[in-house]
Amino acid sequence: MYYMHGDLEIVASSGGGILKGLSRKMLSGETFLVNEIQGSGVILLEPTFGHFLLHDIHAEEQGIIVDKGTFFGSTKELDISAVVQKHISAALYGGEGLIQTSIQGNGIAILFSPVPFNELEKVDLIYSRLSVDGNFAIVRSDGIKFSVKKSSKSWVATSVSGVKHLRELEQSGWLPHKVFINACKLQMA
Repeated sequence: MYYMHGDLEIVASSGGGILKGLSRKMLSGETFLVNEIQGSGVILLEPTFGHFLLHDIHAEEQGIIVDKGTFFGSTKELDISAVVQKHISAALYGGEGLIQTSIQGNGIAILFSPVPFNELEKVDLIYSRLSVDGNFAIVRSDGIKFSVKKSSKSWVATSVSGVKHLRELEQSGWLPHKVFINACKLQMA
């Protein structure tokens, strides 16, 4: 935080109870206590080379899973928790480790992005798979299966391609699930 202006107060809390604070500390290495800013006013964040995005999350939709370093803060109505990767390949080769941040509920999440919102590509997955080179998929719907696979069926092709692993995001239902990718779009005329 750079500064705050107005009738605001910083309060330390366990962020949802003692058990939630302990699980956050044990699973993700975050602090047991979190800062809550209460009241009304304006909060200015410190200057950064990145970008802060306000992401509106609705309780009737599935929540989101964000990459390491993406979650910055939220309104108090959201439930922030740690989730364990479901696939060992994602934990070992996905670049995110064993634990990721899950955001559920109804409110606004503040997310950190290396690029501005207009440079993020939103991909809707319905009965489809998206393969991404590197850690460019920074936010995904909770219902998306995340795994890491080698880039080609052949070990020779994988070794000479320059791309060893691809992150695979797969959805196998009728409801659209979203993935936000840090991408630079080139449009040919």
